[in-house]
Formats: sequence, C-alpha cells, structure tokens
Amino acid sequence: MSKCILIALLLTTSLFSSGDWMDRAIATEFARWEKTGITQEMIDETWELCHAKRSTFRRYQVINSKIYGDETPFKLILREIAKRYPLPDLDIIYYHHEAIRERFFQNECPLEQTAPILISSKHQDLGRLVLFMYWYYNITNTEGGWNGLIKTLDGVQSRYPWDQKTDKLFWRGCPTDGPYRRYNWRLLPRAILVQTAKKHPELIDAAFVSVREWETENIEWFMKRFGLAPFVPPEDHLAYKYQLVVDGVTSTYPGILWRLHSGCLSFIQASDQKMWFTDQLIPWKHYVPVKQDLSDLCEKIQWAKEHDAEARQIAENAREFSQTHLMPEQILLYCYKILCKYAELQRP
Repeated sequence: MSKCILIALLLTTSLFSSGDWMDRAIATEFARWEKTGITQEMIDETWELCHAKRSTFRRYQVINSKIYGDETPFKLILREIAKRYPLPDLDIIYYHHEAIRERFFQNECPLEQTAPILISSKHQDLGRLVLFMYWYYNITNTEGGWNGLIKTLDGVQSRYPWDQKTDKLFWRGCPTDGPYRRYNWRLLPRAILVQTAKKHPELIDAAFVSVREWETENIEWFMKRFGLAPFVPPEDHLAYKYQLVVDGVTSTYPGILWRLHSGCLSFIQASDQKMWFTDQLIPWKHYVPVKQDLSDLCEKIQWAKEHDAEARQIAENAREFSQTHLMPEQILLYCYKILCKYAELQRP
C-alpha cells in the first residue's frame, strides 16, 4: 500500500471525509492513464516537445520530500502540502499560464500518448490535461488574491444584507474574451453584456474598466463603441443582488470564486471551460444558468426579481458551497489528492 493511500485511510478528520467528491473528480481526470500508467519515457517526451514550444511549461520533481523546480505559486503549494502531508516522489509538468487549445496537441505536441499536464482551467474535452489550482494562486498570501478576498468579503457581509441590496445585475471587467474587431464584437459575450446593459439599464449595470492594445484592433474605435468605467472592487459589488460569471480567456478566476462567496445570486454563463470545482456546481441550486450568448440573461434576471425568496436561497447555497469547497485548506487537500493519484499511476 502506498504511503499516500495509507495516510488517506488513517486521517479521518471531517476535512478528509468531506473529500469524497474530490476522489471521484480526480478519478475522472486520470482515467486516460489507468491502463498505461505514467511512464518516465512519456514524461520526458512530453516535456521535450512542450517546453521546446512554450516557455510557460514548468517541470517539478519531488525526491525524498525535497522539491525541485522554478520558484512559482505552484512550488509554494507543493511546499505547503509538504508541511502537512507526506509528499510522494514525483516528476510532473505544469502549464504556468491560462489555457492550452486542442490544436497545440495536433500541431506542436503530436504524441499519441502524453504524460498528464497539470493546468488551471481547460476545455471539458481535453483529457490530456489534469485540473489543478490556478497558476497565480499564492496560497501563502493571506492578504491578497483569493485568500485576501475571502477575508474582505466576510468583513463586509453585514454591510450589505439581502433586503437592502439593489435588485440589479452588476458587472465590471475587461475585454479578455477578444480580441475585439469591428466585425466580430457582436459575437463576444462580454461585448454583448455591455451592450445589453445600455439597452436595459433597469436590469443591468455592466461596463469595461480597461482595455489593452492586444485586446482590440483599434483603441479609439473601442472607446467610441464601449467606453470605460471606473474600477469597482469586488466588495462593493455586494451592494447588488445579482452577479454574472462570464468567461474571459478561459474560466474567470478569481471571479467565479468570489461571486459564489459573495452572498449574491450568481448567474453563470454556459461554458465548455472548467476549473477543478466547477463540475460540482448544480444549476438552480448554486447558480442561475444562462446561455453562452447571454440571450436569456434579461429573462433570468426578471425571474429572480419575481422570485426573490428562491433567488436568496440559491445565493445562500452558493456561499455555503464556497465555504465547503473553496477555502485554502480544501484547495490544499484537493491538490494533495491530485499528487497522490499521479504518484499511484507513475511508473518509475
């Protein structure tokens, strides 16, 4: 019996016993390698091709509990895990950026069988990738990032009771679902959102807060078409009952986490992108689903206005989900279980 399995059996705290859903999710993530295992040849070939094409790939090794690799938030998570749990020996590849597309494996890494690549977010059909924590999540930073947002949102909850929130959807963000062109902006969900807000200001307050050169073909055109509004921090969003989760480059992080934690009602856009926990979210229990093109958003907001008690309950369910799935210790446990499963399949 491996050390990881033994420790998992011995530790019977509520944290571990609540991780059953993690085990099921992780088994699905690694299903591709159950028969073949993860061989050293597979790891070396995958690394050679991937790293040669993109410098954003990182390789980490754990040998006798010592961790080798570049200093990144990923390595910080490994260190934090090592403080709590016995880390098995590992040789792993991590994608230190937003997302990989299927064409990468078709054109740049055309191996028939790759080693698992750990990643923040992925297309639901990309079985070569294994979901891990987000690439810039610094688990040691208690004042900033997701950890800081937990403290900030908890600190202002009492300031925004449900009955005193404005019953309007509020969104501020960037045009990261682009690049924006004159011919394509009507197909981009974030552009659709901002334009819908102009048509229905009684339901939606949505605006962009910045734009970078790579996000549009022409800054002047973008400003004329969409304009910009001042940045609004997440804690001030709590003044509004309704929040929207809409993809950017890939799944929005930490946007989806703090909106679930906010105590507001989350509307989540249909998406083929997923993060490590998103398959556990249940529509109409944790969030209100909306179509990928947001064509039913106004209709769903109107439903929430007319069914306030149900909307409030969904918002409370989402916050409970955050408290039981998305806290730092739960994130750490998920990451540890990923590494244990990897080690179980790894063929020295």
